[in-house]
Amino acid sequence: MREIHHFLTAHFTELSGERAGLPLYFIEHGLNELDTEDLILQVSEKCSVHPLTSFEWQLSPLPIIIAATEVGYSYQGPGHDFWPKFDERLGIVTSFEEHILGDRF
Repeated sequence: MREIHHFLTAHFTELSGERAGLPLYFIEHGLNELDTEDLILQVSEKCSVHPLTSFEWQLSPLPIIIAATEVGYSYQGPGHDFWPKFDERLGIVTSFEEHILGDRF
């Protein structure tokens, strides 16, 4: 997971340099569809071992942020219905941890 985090960090750093202060969006992660699905699978597997409260996610937050962004980008409902869709997509239960992911953004 840390390798993916470092890849994403480098990608967003490069984008930031090209944009000269203009905004960046997590949906601009640069992963193709297959890599995005792989990332979501890896995040799901890691969540089954390390809850969002885990220090592991503090060290490498970008993969779960990208996974949440992908779910959110395809989601078309009111904000409070996002979390069940997120949990379903990743096969996890975030329940009380929702605020932790929100803080990562």
